Amino acid sequence: NLYNVTVLNEIISVYPRRSLKGMIVGRNSMFSEKLLTVSGVPLSLDDIQFTILAENYDNDPLIIYGLYQGIIGGPDIRPLAYNGDDVYRALEDNAFRFINSNRGTFTRGEGAFRVSSFYDRSRPYFPDFSTDLSAHLLSYLEGREREELQVAAEIAPDIDDWTVTDLGGTIPEIGGSLANNAAALLDSFKSDYKNVYGGQLT
Repeated sequence: NLYNVTVLNEIISVYPRRSLKGMIVGRNSMFSEKLLTVSGVPLSLDDIQFTILAENYDNDPLIIYGLYQGIIGGPDIRPLAYNGDDVYRALEDNAFRFINSNRGTFTRGEGAFRVSSFYDRSRPYFPDFSTDLSAHLLSYLEGREREELQVAAEIAPDIDDWTVTDLGGTIPEIGGSLANNAAALLDSFKSDYKNVYGGQLT
């Protein structure tokens, strides 16, 4: 929750900028900047994602779906804060929504299975990138894309949409990445969610 509020605060500071690419990648990424001080310790958003959360939750890839990126090309931001009672269910829901949308995965039957560049920026959660990411996606992916991934020669993390999500609806042609916003750009779900939960994040 602290991570997500911080991202929202950074987006507000540059509003109404429409593309956040310059804030997300490169030397001036907001994720690598020490934006927070917790108990006297300066922290970046990368510190939270790749050190604190990764070390405390066994590098579980589900973690990444709870970390809002501010852009359409990333996982949804949920309308309610995460809490210990439902965090695992909420993360799995976000994972399913993102993976089974054109923002997360896409194929044209060309040999390479295309995924969001969000996965490229989350590589530490997939040490053997193609093998680990493929296994992870197959846990949630449904429909024709699942079949395409199983026969794909490679995974290409090249789906990008750096457009800021608009939570207030003031830029309606963009849509958003809010979990209950049916107008989210390219957020077309390919099937109904099958609840399969295992383990628990608290």
